[in-house]
Amino acid sequence: MAARDFAALWTLADLMTRDEAAAQMRAIGALGPLPDQGEYPYAISGRPAALVFGIRAILVLGFLVSLILPILAIHARADEAAGILFLALASHGAFALTALANTGLPRYGAVIWPLLLALSVLAYARARQTAIP
Repeated sequence: MAARDFAALWTLADLMTRDEAAAQMRAIGALGPLPDQGEYPYAISGRPAALVFGIRAILVLGFLVSLILPILAIHARADEAAGILFLALASHGAFALTALANTGLPRYGAVIWPLLLALSVLAYARARQTAIP
């Protein structure tokens, strides 16, 4: 369960395109009425595909940067390696603890954006610093 919730935080599984939302509603409808509760109480709405895939791409990029950048910084013995490692561990740690205690809802993942933004800024600065003139 925790691994599924961890993945849901990094991919925003609740954020769906209109086609994905329609498929989800069909799957829920195929289950029939809920025991002792009747029909499913609300409809799942989808978002434009460009928005959904854009947000997912940013999150996947943040995930990859948070895995790769600390390794590169430590290997290069960069001055900012400790800060990069802290930000990466903080983002993964926050998601891991959230996944252990809660479901992987977007509202729990949204609070991590400052860490991902800081990590992205450090990644950009590191790339500019090592770029060939």
